[in-house]
This record gives sequence, C-alpha cells and structure tokens, in this order.
Amino acid sequence: MNDIPSRQRVVDQMATAYSVLRDRYERRATILTLTIFFASVVLCVCTFLSDEALAKAGFSEGRVTLIIGIASSIVLFASIVELSVGWKGKSKEYGLAADKLAEYKTRFRGKNDTVIVNPNNADEKESIDAYREVMKNLPRIPDAQFLKLKAYHLRKVQVSKMTDDNVGCPVMVLRLRLFWSSLTKFRKSCKTGESKWS
Repeated sequence: MNDIPSRQRVVDQMATAYSVLRDRYERRATILTLTIFFASVVLCVCTFLSDEALAKAGFSEGRVTLIIGIASSIVLFASIVELSVGWKGKSKEYGLAADKLAEYKTRFRGKNDTVIVNPNNADEKESIDAYREVMKNLPRIPDAQFLKLKAYHLRKVQVSKMTDDNVGCPVMVLRLRLFWSSLTKFRKSCKTGESKWS
C-alpha cells in the first residue's frame, strides 16, 4: 500500500461498500419500524372502535379478536427483532465510516494525482498519516458480502465511465450492456483457455 493511486482505489472502494451497507441497514430498520407502526395502528383501531362500528365494517367479534392477536404478536416480535439486530445502529456506524472515507477522498484527491511517492515529501507524509488515521477503527465488512460489494463498486465505476461517453443513454441500458460484454468476454476467455479461473 505504498503508492497513492492504490490508497485512493482502496478508499474509494471501501466508501462505496460502507455507503451500500449504510443504505441497506437503514432500509431494513425503516421497514421494521413501519411494520411496528402499522400493526400498532391496527391494534388501536380494533381495540378502541366500538363493536357496533366494527360490525358495520363487516368484522365479527371473533374476527376482531383474531386481528388483535395477530397485530399484538407482530408488534411484540418486530420490537424484539428491532432490539436484537440493531439495524439502526449498524446503519449509523457504516454511515460514519463512509463519511470519514469521503472526507479523505475530498481532501487528497487533487494532491494524489500529482505527488510523487516519497516518504520524505511533506504532502506524501501527510497523505500516508491521514490514510492510516482514517483506516483506524473502521467497522468490519462482513466476509460474505465483501466480494459482492467489491463487484458492485467496480460495476459502478465502469457504468460511470460509460455514462460520460453516452450521456443520453439510460443507466439500465448501460448496465445491461456492461453485463453482456463482461459475460461474453468471460465465455471467450474460457474457450481459449486464457481465463484465470479455468
């Protein structure tokens, strides 16, 4: 990890990974919270509406009791899950990591393109020290998700480059084009025996 472009690539890739994980856990936490809210509303409606009003709406006493039981179970189960998985906390933790890496990228983007690798160079030393500092105490990326996140980042970079050259083309079309070209290239390399995985 001695050359600056390598540090920038690592930081860029990790920033993408943490951003994806932040958004993923935020969505899960939001869905869980909305589920609790919805079940709570149903529970309140069935509990506080009069039997006459419920009967007019087509709900018999037995059905209302069943709905109350299901809604109560959902609220209890979802609340336990929310406390157990800690998705909100994970989302916040990954978000802070993404912000730290983004700050490093912004701070050293211009310098890293021109500074020659030299530990005695003040700018280079500052970059190395900042890199070591930003990498401290970052949350661990789950091993099972690492390769998928890396592949997502590399696809994002390629699609970004393709977008620069094809501004009017929908992003979905560019993604499909990238998928097809990558698949074709891989199949050809397998047939010719040039693939690293064969």
